[in-house]
Amino acid sequence: MIEEEVQEAKITKIGLLSLANTLGIINIFVGFIFGLFLWLWVSLLSSLISSVSSLSISSIVGPFPLLVIFPLLYGILGWITGLIGGLFYNLASKITKGIKLYSS
Repeated sequence: MIEEEVQEAKITKIGLLSLANTLGIINIFVGFIFGLFLWLWVSLLSSLISSVSSLSISSIVGPFPLLVIFPLLYGILGWITGLIGGLFYNLASKITKGIKLYSS
């Protein structure tokens, strides 16, 4: 049996802007997907309601707010969350000496 060498790395500090930018971009995609599903759901409900009533929800809530505003809001909130989370990690890693990563 051949023993493999285990390599160790430690993350002791995170770049705040790189984490914030990465989480912001990820959340833009999440916001778009969530907005798309919500728009489809609203469109489905609108078609059901419009057959019963003259009021149409899709005329009130169109695709623009859900497919543009949601991703922007999610992206901004993700960026802020990444910045604050990175700051907290950097403070906590001073106490815990970081996170160890192992690779075999």
